[in-house]
Amino acid sequence: MINCDPHEMRTALTNLIFNAVDAMPGGGTLTLRLAERMNEVAIEINDTGIGMNPEQIKKCF
Repeated sequence: MINCDPHEMRTALTNLIFNAVDAMPGGGTLTLRLAERMNEVAIEINDTGIGMNPEQIKKCF
């Protein structure tokens, strides 16, 4: 769970989505899932792109 400014959340989600699309130059699938859990929102983003290396993942959050 994270608490953040709505503008910062929008920026982070936009970046994740555009990066996912960029990682699928030949096409692919991008899936977004939102779920409410006890007055919180869970966001899941999956794609069929090339993925991220461990160093990139460490820098995400």
